[in-house]
Amino acid sequence: MAGTPVDGPANAPGRRQMLLIPTDDPTEPAAHHLRVHGPRARPSVKRWTQAIQSGTDLDGLRGKLANAGLVEVLGPADNPAARDGRRAMRESPVGAFSTLGSIGAFAASFANPDAIDRARNAAGKQLRFIPDVAWQGGSPLRHLLDPEEKPQRGKEWPSHSGVAAAHREGIRGENVLAGILDTGVDADHPAFRKREIEFCYMSPVDLKPRAVRGFDVDGHGTHVSGTLCGARIGVAPGVIAHVGAVIESETLVTSLWRTTFGLDWMFRLFSSSANRHRPAVVNLSLGFSRDELTPEEAQWVDEGISRMLRALTVNDVLVVAAAGNGGLTNQSVI
Repeated sequence: MAGTPVDGPANAPGRRQMLLIPTDDPTEPAAHHLRVHGPRARPSVKRWTQAIQSGTDLDGLRGKLANAGLVEVLGPADNPAARDGRRAMRESPVGAFSTLGSIGAFAASFANPDAIDRARNAAGKQLRFIPDVAWQGGSPLRHLLDPEEKPQRGKEWPSHSGVAAAHREGIRGENVLAGILDTGVDADHPAFRKREIEFCYMSPVDLKPRAVRGFDVDGHGTHVSGTLCGARIGVAPGVIAHVGAVIESETLVTSLWRTTFGLDWMFRLFSSSANRHRPAVVNLSLGFSRDELTPEEAQWVDEGISRMLRALTVNDVLVVAAAGNGGLTNQSVI
């Protein structure tokens, strides 16, 4: 499936998902401010948002979007009592938006092209409107989680990986924050039944992350999570695991919007008061192949995701990203 702009919630006719990114990048001045004047600990969401605010008029832009008729669903701070996205979009003839505070940007769902023009006029030249881009990496249930499917591989992995030697040295990932953005994780898999995993499903319908019981219709996310912290083969069973499902549960379609929203959700968790002093790693085993994107779509993907990755890296979050199964010869992009 080639990369294409994505219809919005419930595939409503004409509804479009977009990322709205300030033309002035607020992440660089924010990072400089925090590096010079702040401690090395990861800043809180509030403090990081305030630093970003110094680099762009985030509140002013929120006001302009509201004046254009968009209803705000999720604000700069993670508010459990945030507006219901579905209801907001039903009530507004224009659409709704959420604030991605960690990058000083917005995720918006517009009712129709006229609504997009209305928001553009309200924002002037202060926002870049980036259409969502979708890419399908496979078919649902293309492989089932069957522990007896390839028993030989299961026997080889622990002995060849060096996991046992690392564990004997006490290297188990204790007190490390580990985030995975993938197809999800099966909460009932034997590898995870005795541990807690923070899980969220990125839902364009709600315009905010949806906290539900961990599930995985494909198996890839469970495989990656098992390699990281599974009971039998996990490299780092001591990590504090966070898994975000950024791939649509029925079609296995991922998108720029879902990935960026998932990274924002993870950054909010990592910047909580309980986590600020812990080292953090984020894994993204997903990609957007340039072979299946137009040059303009590839530019949208690069701009949207690079903005979020920059916000993570300047705050000491190590990002481990896949180059794609085609590797560099396939000009894969994350």
